[in-house]
Amino acid sequence: MSWPEFVAFLMTSDGVNIVVGVLLSFLVELWPGYESLEPPYKRLVFGGLCLIIPILGGILSCASGLDVWGDFAGLWWPAIVAGWSAFFAGQIAHLRKYLPKRF
Repeated sequence: MSWPEFVAFLMTSDGVNIVVGVLLSFLVELWPGYESLEPPYKRLVFGGLCLIIPILGGILSCASGLDVWGDFAGLWWPAIVAGWSAFFAGQIAHLRKYLPKRF
């Protein structure tokens, strides 16, 4: 995988999910207090990582000269959408608790 492909991978929802999953697995092992957090705080950590990873990919892309810093529609908006999509995809399984029983 080349550098431009890696940076582009960081800004897709699949790439965000993979990187966040790896980071959370390390976080759980290295920070014993993570398990004692309430579920809403764990979701905040997960959501924050889901937004930070694609934004970091955008920063790396700009720093490498692959993209233009001010290109909101072509760089930053897709990164934000990828982060939000990754967060939503990671939380969709927990939505069943809040839906009526027929679903």
